[in-house]
Amino acid sequence: MKIIALLAVCVLAINAMPTSPISGPGPNAPSSQSIDVFGFVDSNGNGKISRKEFKKFLILSGASASDSETVANLMVGMGDRNGDKQLNRAEFAPLMNMIKQQQQAGSKK
Repeated sequence: MKIIALLAVCVLAINAMPTSPISGPGPNAPSSQSIDVFGFVDSNGNGKISRKEFKKFLILSGASASDSETVANLMVGMGDRNGDKQLNRAEFAPLMNMIKQQQQAGSKK
């Protein structure tokens, strides 16, 4: 549950940003274009998220280094379907859906 909470904080932090260097205006900007979380985490723009990129994203979002390492390893391990030890968009989407479901379930309590 702590891992879901950490990731939820990261998603909320990105969504609270008024702009993103990846996809432009976010939901708090005059235009309501949502931020591309995948594009933000994929810092080198190669279309895949490595454990290192995921960890860096988590640390920048305020997670500790040790939590970031644990979460990055877990999420990449859970999402990687083709065995390349990275997440492409198709592998990343179900993880984000899981986080959103947890957020919604938590807000109903």
